Amino acid sequence: MRAVDNARNLTILDYDLLSAGPVPWTITTYADFGLSIGQNSKSRRNEPMPKQFLNPPQLGALDGPYSQGVRAGNTMWVSAQAGIDAAGRIVGAGDPEAQCRALFQRIGAVLAAGGATPSDVVMVRGFLKHRDYIQATWKVRREFFGAHRPASTTFMVSDVEPAGALMTFEVVAALD
Repeated sequence: MRAVDNARNLTILDYDLLSAGPVPWTITTYADFGLSIGQNSKSRRNEPMPKQFLNPPQLGALDGPYSQGVRAGNTMWVSAQAGIDAAGRIVGAGDPEAQCRALFQRIGAVLAAGGATPSDVVMVRGFLKHRDYIQATWKVRREFFGAHRPASTTFMVSDVEPAGALMTFEVVAALD
C-alpha cells in the first residue's frame, strides 16, 4: 500500500489481486467535518446519488429531526420503529407480541414507501427492554419475513423511546 498526499486529498494505492494492479482510494479531509472516506475511483460516479426521505403519512407526524427512512440508490435504512399508532400512542401496552406486530407494520409501511418489501431486508436490529420478549419477536418476525432470513442483531437495553414501548427495531434493505 502506498499513500500520495495532494494538499487536501490523500490517495491510497491498494493492490487488488483480482485486477492485478493498484486500485486508488481517495480520502478527503474537511476542516469542519473531520475525515471522509471516498469510494474506489473505479466505481465512483461523478453525479450525486439521489436520496429519498421516506415519511409515510399513515405513520403520523414526526416529533423529531429525522425521517422514518431514507433510500439512497438501492439501499434503504428504516429508522427504529416502536409499537405505536399514528397518534403516537402505544399499541398493546405491556404486550411484547402486540407491540412487535405494530412496529413491523410500521416498518412495512416505510419499506413500501421506498419501493421495497420484507424480502429486500438484509439486516434487522432489535432493541429489547427484556430478554423474555425474544420469543414473541421471533414469532412476529417469522410472520413478517416468511422464509426470508436477513442478518440480525438483538440488544438488551435499559430503555427505549417512547415511554411505554418494550422494544424498537430498525432495518436495512438492499433493492435489486
